[in-house]
Amino acid sequence: MIVRCGEMLAAALVAGALALAPVGCGSKGEATSDDPAGDKAMQADTPAGLGDAAGQIYKDTMDAIVRELGPKPEPADAKAKLTALLDDAEKRLVELGKKREAMSPADKATFDQKLTSSMQGLKSKTFDEYAAIASHYRKADREVGNLIAQANVLTQFANFELLKQQSPDAAKKHGIQ
Repeated sequence: MIVRCGEMLAAALVAGALALAPVGCGSKGEATSDDPAGDKAMQADTPAGLGDAAGQIYKDTMDAIVRELGPKPEPADAKAKLTALLDDAEKRLVELGKKREAMSPADKATFDQKLTSSMQGLKSKTFDEYAAIASHYRKADREVGNLIAQANVLTQFANFELLKQQSPDAAKKHGIQ
């Protein structure tokens, strides 16, 4: 049985295991965040390139969360920064999701495989710092802690079936029926 990393992370989140280890998403040394916003991959406009781009958006967002919230700003400031980061990433992933929706089942599978592979390039150090930040804010402000946890399942915005299933309100917010 093949299980996509994003689905495993989403299932873990739903189960309340917000501080879980990266469940197969540790660094393999293959992909890095040296390609901001996945621009190079997005230019390819192929299922593989678009999947890589979605994974890059995830990694860039995780890097930005660590950079912006690592100093542990007050919860109100953290919420504002986090909301802006997540909103931007969601919009970009929804645009990729629209392209994914037009793909054949085989191309969707390629997209999903490349997305998972790209996510696995998230550096373990980044995930560990992200988990520490999430832990801090879950204690300091539950709402901010929950927002931070949403980043862990961000890639569902590029897979509309998954988004509708796991976050129907978010799907409606982005006009996904």
